[in-house]
Amino acid sequence: MAYMDTISSEKYSTELEYLRLSCNVGLHRRDRALAIFAYLQKKIARMNQKKANDYRQGLTFLSTILWRRYDQAQVELNAYKPCITEEEETFYQSWIDEQAI
Repeated sequence: MAYMDTISSEKYSTELEYLRLSCNVGLHRRDRALAIFAYLQKKIARMNQKKANDYRQGLTFLSTILWRRYDQAQVELNAYKPCITEEEETFYQSWIDEQAI
């Protein structure tokens, strides 16, 4: 039971860090976003290959937005689609469209 709790808390911890990264990217808080980005890269390096690949795609997508490369963000979002929900996809797509204008 404790092992399963550890897995769940680790998963939610990573998800929380992704939310923090998304918020800081959206608010253009580059210094904070870069610190979280570095932390997540270290954390991903310790994960199994399948899960790590999904998270790397997410980091790549968010980094393109952080550096305001919205044309590339669309390409990265298309690659990231299998890893996210439809609601997240819609949110990110509308955000890219709004920022690109």
